[in-house]
Amino acid sequence: MPQLYIEAFDAIEADPNRLLLVGDIESRIVASLQLTFIPGIAHQGAWRAQVEAVRVAGDLRSRQIGEAMMRP
Repeated sequence: MPQLYIEAFDAIEADPNRLLLVGDIESRIVASLQLTFIPGIAHQGAWRAQVEAVRVAGDLRSRQIGEAMMRP
């Protein structure tokens, strides 16, 4: 894995306001998404989550895997 990817992963992992999720099927990582939690002044100081970088393996697209990862 290129060093830049490792550095990015380490930065995400170290930040308590970021979360990297992966989806697996039979021990194969098939999807990922990144959540960034952002404090806000609106709505009485409520935090919000920004969804970034949703990725699904090419051979498994159109199967609602990304959608399933977004469900609570």
